[in-house]
Amino acid sequence: MEYKTYKLGTCFSLIENGAIIKQRKEAKGFPITRIETLSHGKFNRDKLGHADIFDTTPYKRYILEDKDLIMSHINSRAFLGRTVLYRKKGNEQIIHGMNVLRIKTNEQFLDPVFASYLFKTSHFKKAIDSIRKDAINQSSINIFDICNIQISLPSITEQRKISHALQLIDKKIETNHLINDNLEAMAKQLYDYWFVQFDFPNEEGKPYKSSGGAMIYNERLKREIPVGWQCCSVNNLCEINKKAISKSEYHHIEYLDTGSITQGHINHTEYYRVDAAPSRAQRKVEDLTIIYSSVRPKLLHYGVLSMPKENFIVSTGFITLDAKNKIMALMVYYFLTSDIVTRYLASIADTAVSSYPSINPEDVAYLDVVLPNKDTIKKFNNIVEPMFRKMSKLRNEIATLTKQRDELLPLLMNGQTMVNYHLSDN
Repeated sequence: MEYKTYKLGTCFSLIENGAIIKQRKEAKGFPITRIETLSHGKFNRDKLGHADIFDTTPYKRYILEDKDLIMSHINSRAFLGRTVLYRKKGNEQIIHGMNVLRIKTNEQFLDPVFASYLFKTSHFKKAIDSIRKDAINQSSINIFDICNIQISLPSITEQRKISHALQLIDKKIETNHLINDNLEAMAKQLYDYWFVQFDFPNEEGKPYKSSGGAMIYNERLKREIPVGWQCCSVNNLCEINKKAISKSEYHHIEYLDTGSITQGHINHTEYYRVDAAPSRAQRKVEDLTIIYSSVRPKLLHYGVLSMPKENFIVSTGFITLDAKNKIMALMVYYFLTSDIVTRYLASIADTAVSSYPSINPEDVAYLDVVLPNKDTIKKFNNIVEPMFRKMSKLRNEIATLTKQRDELLPLLMNGQTMVNYHLSDN
């Protein structure tokens, strides 16, 4: 495959900063890009700003167009040069705000989708590091220096084959995330319907409370619950897991620290020899172990594990719970991760007498939880556990696809491997 070298400036038809607009948190109107819009490596519409602009006529030249590239040129060192591809949805109008650059490529030389992947490579990041200017709290790069970066490019045809293949992987990752988000929302909604609103199906399949099901006041919970249900503490349903590994038990471990899981999603794990592992890498876990970070609980570093490997070890910074009866595990998990409980635990942490907000195992163990009858618990688990296993399977697939994409990216960009014909077309 033939590559030609160009200065980036030759490959751009436009590179400019955005409109100088003071954004306000409470404002509305047409959305405006800001640095946060580039979070998580994609164009994040949830992170747009506003400034009570209801007429875009004065900002006509700043309205984003399909396949514009948005680059962070003022940021912390780690995120400097982060670039995302904007894909327009319908008739939306988004204003290009200051502190991020808008780039249009000259498609005679550089395909914009290919560029969005090229700018993620370590080679490009090194080029950005070579031109950055560091201040006390942030770093920056200027347009002149960006335009002088040299890049080697294959033909436009090859660029589009490469970007299409990478997009196929990203599309599958995005689809898996969407399925998981929907499954998680369904599971939480089901928990709320059944165990908060008490509208689980009665003998006729109708919602219990809404259909006039008998209720009785519970003094501990200070509310009515269905007749036949009880109230108990979490520690009546779960054991606090304090099982620790011994140095002779494994040669290597896979380790999860408290910051590497958020709302059930594991971002990454680390692999260590046991004798070189962090001091907190001690807690043994099993299938359906609930893990809940004791530090800064408002950050929602919690999850429930699905069939972890034997040498999968978590930080002692987690409060770890094992249900005495596994059929209870997911019901307890959705109780502990409900909005009312997470807010309550965060409030306890904020008043803790320690150097940082924290909770202890007893704060979780002595929470009062409604205990349904066995038949209702079984029905709930029969619905939710298959959803949970599906989510776990898709998370593993996402991790595998992400690893494959990240390994393919530099190889495709420098010509060490070529796109398979069938992959590029299918």
